[in-house]
Amino acid sequence: MKKNIITAAAGMIIALTGCMSNQEHKDLAKELLEDKYDEEFVINKNMGEGYDLDEGIGKGFKTDEYTVEAYSEDHPEIIFDAVVFPDKSKVSDPYAAKRILYSTSRKIEDNLEGLDGKYYVHIVPIVYDTKIDDPDADIEELVDNNPSNSYTVYLFYSPDDELTRSDYRYIKNMFDGLECMSGKVAFYNVDNRTLNKAEDYIESNKELYHEFRKMTDEYRLGYIKFEDGKLDMDESEFGKMIK
Repeated sequence: MKKNIITAAAGMIIALTGCMSNQEHKDLAKELLEDKYDEEFVINKNMGEGYDLDEGIGKGFKTDEYTVEAYSEDHPEIIFDAVVFPDKSKVSDPYAAKRILYSTSRKIEDNLEGLDGKYYVHIVPIVYDTKIDDPDADIEELVDNNPSNSYTVYLFYSPDDELTRSDYRYIKNMFDGLECMSGKVAFYNVDNRTLNKAEDYIESNKELYHEFRKMTDEYRLGYIKFEDGKLDMDESEFGKMIK
């Protein structure tokens, strides 16, 4: 009797997971995201479905866990992947973390005010994993949730004139009010055209792919480590890096 119940349950799961169309997948992901965040979302595309629960062993059965690419109507610059679980009642996604890091990037740009030129900041963590579901949370909450995480801060700077050591006095304070953060700054000295291209690329792609590196790597001056919001580089070392 117990075996029959298990067999019937497995059959129900297979029936449920095998009958959804591509549009139904997208509609369900949209519904789950909107219930989770109380925002309107756009589903760009269904990225695919199914994986073996016993991968590498050769057993188990396929589920219809699937991934979609999405963005909020209020924040189209934040593109992310969302995974809908097999029971169709839960979605896993980095939207909250990406929103928090986006607002933190704008805070860093505010701290850089005084630089003579145009600049753009983008932050990428080692991992996006977090239990925080509030996209309006601050960076301190995100860091506290995963204190071992580290962040790469991409700083693109197009000075009005020549880049000099005097720019350091603004750059060294870029993490004012963000002393919880540690990681490295990837520093780029770019022209306006490349800065605009990098910004457009970042805000239209969920990851930094090969095209981004090809576009920007020749402009990267180096990396500056920082810990607890303090740069591990003085003005003299900065001067050597920008030569």
